[in-house]
Amino acid sequence: MKNSMTYIQLLNETLRCYANKGSFEAYNYIMENATGVIGNEAQIYNFKYALAGASGLEKEALHLMREAIIEKGFWYGNEYLISDDDLKSLHKFEEFHTMVQLCKEREELAYKTERPDVKYIYSKKEGNLLLTLHGDQENIQIVEPYWKSVLTQDYTLALPQSSQIQFSDGFVWDDLERGKGN
Repeated sequence: MKNSMTYIQLLNETLRCYANKGSFEAYNYIMENATGVIGNEAQIYNFKYALAGASGLEKEALHLMREAIIEKGFWYGNEYLISDDDLKSLHKFEEFHTMVQLCKEREELAYKTERPDVKYIYSKKEGNLLLTLHGDQENIQIVEPYWKSVLTQDYTLALPQSSQIQFSDGFVWDDLERGKGN
């Protein structure tokens, strides 16, 4: 079932809830509203397990991490997993360290194969070119729906994607030299 809430709305509302009401309320919010939202599922899982951990729901946080990393095959940055305060309470569990190691292996493989990408979408008539960049920890698939309306105005849409992967399907533009694909 598709949710009418956008991915960006879900993340922003969860962050707003976290800032105003705390981690437990934000955890409840994302758990109640994430179903059917189209976006980076790895990032949605990250919000879920980090907020569960911050709320003291250690078993739930581990369950969500297991679902994301083991069952879905996602990975997250090794340094992030070890240093995030929201996940500190999970350090006492062997399963946490096993998943961190698995993520480290997947991260190393992703860095070896990372490369920039670009998708072009042509309008029916030749016209101008609109070049759009994805946001932090996003990708082509996330931003494409926000820009497709320009095709009706005779624009060709160019959607470049950074080569700098930060976690499963989450790309950033932080390092210009690395981003050139050197």
